[in-house]
Order: sequence, then structure tokens, then C-alpha cells
Amino acid sequence: MTAPRLRSCPHCGGSLRPPRQPWPRPGTAAARILDALNRFAPLPLGLHDLADEINAKPSTVSQHLTRLVRAGLVQRWRVGNTAQYRSNLTKEERH
Repeated sequence: MTAPRLRSCPHCGGSLRPPRQPWPRPGTAAARILDALNRFAPLPLGLHDLADEINAKPSTVSQHLTRLVRAGLVQRWRVGNTAQYRSNLTKEERH
């Protein structure tokens, strides 16, 4: 019989998990997308513009943009058949 996995310290109740790193982690595609949007702010960029800017596949950029929109870091709106994206960060947060 194996011992149950502990999620907190039995003595103090503190978490046994290592602290989470900030998201998006530096150097990842999501971080590069956010950096590109901040460089061109306040101008919006399309999916293919962002893919060209960070040198990644549009499918990869699309997946990360969905996560960034859900996290509230990026705005998305439709213009005809395309979507446009803009960073939600203020000028102070960008620098």
C-alpha cells in the first residue's frame, strides 16, 4: 500500500508545490506574441502579421492568442472575415 500524496504540509498547512512561474514565461511563443503586440501598440495586428513577426506557424500563433485573450492580456475583434488583436496592457505596463 502506498502513502497518499500530500498537497500541503501536515505541520503548517503550507503548500508543498513549487511556486508557479509568471505566465507567459519569457522566451515562449506567447511572450513573443505579447512583445510584438506591445511594440506595435496601439495599432492592431492580424494573425498572419503576428506569425510573420515572431517567425512561427499561424496555427501556433492562433493557439497562443486564444490563451492570451482568455487571460485578458489581449483584445480580439472581427473585421470582416479576419480577426484583429491588440495588447490590453497600458503604456506603463508595457515598459
